[in-house]
Amino acid sequence: MANHRYMVCFLTGSGMSRTRTQINHSGGKELPQRRLSAPALTFEGPEDLAGQLEGNDDVVEVRDEGLV
Repeated sequence: MANHRYMVCFLTGSGMSRTRTQINHSGGKELPQRRLSAPALTFEGPEDLAGQLEGNDDVVEVRDEGLV
């Protein structure tokens, strides 16, 4: 099964720079993410992922980079 790749951009330190975290996702699989406030994420697509990241002030962008 092909994975979808999502890029999540976080503000870092002073808020001036960004760091990107890549998330590879294959159909509702639970994904542990050290940088996120939640211990793990389960999501169906970029909108669902963005919804789960809502409230995390460090997240500035969620981008779907397609199949990998």
